[in-house]
Amino acid sequence: MLASWDALPADKADPFQRVLRDNEDRLAPGFRVHLAGLPNGPRALSSLDPLIGTLGELPVDTAVPIHTIVGQKEPGLFSDGVVDHASSHQSGAESELVVEGEGHTVHRSEAAIEEVMRILRGHARALERSRDGA
Repeated sequence: MLASWDALPADKADPFQRVLRDNEDRLAPGFRVHLAGLPNGPRALSSLDPLIGTLGELPVDTAVPIHTIVGQKEPGLFSDGVVDHASSHQSGAESELVVEGEGHTVHRSEAAIEEVMRILRGHARALERSRDGA
């Protein structure tokens, strides 16, 4: 019941279906049965979810910059109230912002939105410089 509450809309499903199709040789036999429906938030939060495991094993392009924004529900609690900060931390990230006082809804906070805009503006400037030959 909860899984259907947070399912991806059909128009957003294609990227997930493409990941499955392009990595078919890496998937366990029961994987497709497990994902009879589209991926959803509650199931994807589980470290036992096969999609999370499969995505975690795919190589990461080192040319793609990584940034993390992490909620910290309470001072001294290295968690957003659902997952530990250690599970969100990415070594090699260009930046990491910990937003104190924000739990699992950190993505809605003004600080997180400002950080996303800062990151996007920085990438836009870098693209402009590369196009201009600088």
